[in-house]
Amino acid sequence: MNVGSRVGGWVRRVSFALLALLLASDSALAHGKKSRFVLEEATISDIHKAILTRKLTATELVVRYLERIKAYNGTCVDEPEGILGPITMIPNAGKLNALMTLNLRPKHRLAWGFDERKARSMTDPVDDDPGMPDALETAALLDWRFRKTGKLVGPLHGVVIALKDQYDTFDMRTTSGADAFWANDRPPDDSTVAARLRAAGAILLAKANMDEYAGGDARSSFGGTGCNAYDTERDPGGSSGGSAVAVAANFVTCAIAEETGGSIIKPARWNNVVGIVPTRELVSADGMIQRGVNTRVGPMCRTVEDVARILDAYAGYDPKDELTAFSKGRKPPKPYYEYAKRKNLKGYRTLNWTGISGRGFAAMTVPAGFTTRVYDRGPDGELLPPIASALPVGMDVLGLPFTEHVVFEIGSAYEAASRNRSQPPGFGPLD
Repeated sequence: MNVGSRVGGWVRRVSFALLALLLASDSALAHGKKSRFVLEEATISDIHKAILTRKLTATELVVRYLERIKAYNGTCVDEPEGILGPITMIPNAGKLNALMTLNLRPKHRLAWGFDERKARSMTDPVDDDPGMPDALETAALLDWRFRKTGKLVGPLHGVVIALKDQYDTFDMRTTSGADAFWANDRPPDDSTVAARLRAAGAILLAKANMDEYAGGDARSSFGGTGCNAYDTERDPGGSSGGSAVAVAANFVTCAIAEETGGSIIKPARWNNVVGIVPTRELVSADGMIQRGVNTRVGPMCRTVEDVARILDAYAGYDPKDELTAFSKGRKPPKPYYEYAKRKNLKGYRTLNWTGISGRGFAAMTVPAGFTTRVYDRGPDGELLPPIASALPVGMDVLGLPFTEHVVFEIGSAYEAASRNRSQPPGFGPLD
């Protein structure tokens, strides 16, 4: 049986016996040797350079991200009556609750000490289908393939991704944040974005927490409440907040989010990461819960170039989404990442706006620094005196439909000139 039939075209006739051999040492998968690779803020190019020079394996990379998830992804609010009861925000909580489901089989999840709420299926407690390799097993297969060929399997080889729980993944539960009663909480197949990311060599490590059914806040009945990476007493910025926080805190390389009216731009801006809202007709919404005429599949990463590389992997026509027929002949002549290398803004005009990305335009936000003080409102809506606070802000770029390449040029030039991305201070490197 071909293990790769559902996990990406880079796998060819991998036998169950070989998979078992690759995974013979569970202890190695749970506690891989410590790589000297600097994980925090690592880009896709950094990861590929380290793999090609044999300073890093895909398995080591997944292990390093799991270490950070284990350290920083716990409950970040006081909830004495449980997930659905009243909550109190915790100053400097040290936790973020950005990821709700981990792509780990039970034996690997238990070896890492993650509780059953992080299981990749709540309806399949055995979870022993060898045709559904988990993130560690997928990484081991990538490493095997690289050892045999000396080549990367695709443009996203080993890149570790979290997907908003709005997107179908055949190996992980998908309920749009709901604690729903499903006979089988796994969809029958992948969304188009998940399938294309896997085919490019990406490792899907987790489902990101989200506001239930993309309602616009940061709380779900399954995942609970998420917190901002730069101030755990504050909102992460909307229904894609978990995706933004996971990227900001270096839980993953990049994440997939969704926007209808601000759910990429706002959380990316509030968590000091780059997020793009592509033209709707450019990206397939196949396999998306609440798919609509303006629901758009957008990546978040820590750099403009990485966002472009992720978009390259899944943008374009999909026969499962008729709207993407309008993208035929309208992509630029070069890959998007080739446009994300500009160093200056000469000849361009940048715009700042609120909410216009929800009207179908291509839009991106890039880190633009931090506040020095903020004004909050009291319980009755009254404006309170300003308080000192360093919260992220973003520079937003708007383009016409199908001009993502121009948006990348402007965003990369601003990024190169400003360098405003920095790690959240409470979630630095592990000792």
